Amino acid sequence: MSQGADGAAALLRRDGPVQRRPHHNRYTLVNRSADALIEDAHNCGLGIVNAAVLGGGILAAGAVATARYAHREADRPFLRAVRDIEEVGRSAGFRLATAAIQFSARDPQIATTTVYVSRPERVLENLDLALFSIPEGTWATIDEIVAAVGPIAGPG
Repeated sequence: MSQGADGAAALLRRDGPVQRRPHHNRYTLVNRSADALIEDAHNCGLGIVNAAVLGGGILAAGAVATARYAHREADRPFLRAVRDIEEVGRSAGFRLATAAIQFSARDPQIATTTVYVSRPERVLENLDLALFSIPEGTWATIDEIVAAVGPIAGPG
């Protein structure tokens, strides 16, 4: 058995089936509550598929358009972080959705990032967002904003 397979088997013995440890909406630009799960799985050689990176729409449309994250009302620290990151993006010339998609796509622990779309034309729009060049220093600013508001409770 390969080292990756051994590690995956150990993770499943420890934590049970993956369905018991979902990370849907728990590893996004603002909510990183699945960070330890993703790190453990990656270290065991598992490929991680990260979906719902737009959090049900708020990380695409912004906090003015909606106050819902993962199909429920977002808490104040979450909304504050979203607004602060939106301001960083405005200053640097990119939309919130750009950072939301790239947060997952640029993480070497994530094998695949899935972005749900409401209309077919959004596929090409999201590809453009994924390819936009966000200055490296901007990521440190975003990480500081997220760290400043503390842990965000996961959905559901």
